Amino acid sequence: MSITLQNPAFRVLQPELFANFVSGQKWHSETLLGQGAFGSVFLIRNTNGALYAIKRFPTLAEERERISPLQDTLVGDVHPFDYDQRGVYTPALEEFTIAQDLRHPNIVRIYDYILDTKEGGEVQTCLLMEFVDGRTLDEIPSQSLPLCLVYRNLIQFIDTYSHCLTKGYLTTDFCEDNVMIDTTGSLKFIDLYGFQKIEDVVLEGTYFLKGENSSNEEKDESLHGFFLELTSSLEMLLRLGPFPPEKIDEFRSLCKRTDHFIMTERIENKALTPQEFTEFAIEFLKESEAVVNAFMREFLTKEPEFFPIKSKL
Repeated sequence: MSITLQNPAFRVLQPELFANFVSGQKWHSETLLGQGAFGSVFLIRNTNGALYAIKRFPTLAEERERISPLQDTLVGDVHPFDYDQRGVYTPALEEFTIAQDLRHPNIVRIYDYILDTKEGGEVQTCLLMEFVDGRTLDEIPSQSLPLCLVYRNLIQFIDTYSHCLTKGYLTTDFCEDNVMIDTTGSLKFIDLYGFQKIEDVVLEGTYFLKGENSSNEEKDESLHGFFLELTSSLEMLLRLGPFPPEKIDEFRSLCKRTDHFIMTERIENKALTPQEFTEFAIEFLKESEAVVNAFMREFLTKEPEFFPIKSKL
């Protein structure tokens, strides 16, 4: 395939990489790295031997074919609303924009988006990405990682998510197949599709103290529910370490105390503004960092070089 770059800042901001992207240069697809509901990720190598990942999204025609069985159950024409008039998959462009806002060592880099015009004029939207050599969390057996590595990954998660919040983004879409640990032992967020602007999500009247003021359908969207999602993400990492189930339960209980303190002592029973939501979410992460340090101290105090790992909070 030929690469057609769309980001004019790419040449200026990343000259060390632009040297690899000669107009019309051929790339060689090598290995399918992963496939999900929204696209496929391939490992590619350019003629200089550099490795990158490319995420390919279905063309408009492919998506129409996928959803065509719904035609009989819906009124009117079924049109994939995530495509613009050119046939470009717009969520990919949004993911590219988010990646530029959230540049961080523990977040996968998205270098550019690509519009690959097929024969017949169909456009396939792609993202040119950093290749992360490692394993997703669902590929790592439970209780298989050493204590110090799990400790480091927990702090990295807290630090990285705090960075996202300070940049105005949130997500609760952390599942085991969109977080990786690379070959150096560092954690990476590899899928930004679920990230959204806090100001677009946390509307006045949406996030309440404990969901009392919202309908049953909205209770999962309470701040309390958000704290539970963060706790589950930390547990997801903790389960990779050599901890018995009762210790995981103990960790969850410690996080619940933090949740309870913030919900009962720090927040009035009212809807939260985006700024208030951000402040309390970061406070929860700060307290979670203290919980992680206290929890790990029990297991690592016998290590002569043990000291609490500090995030940038």
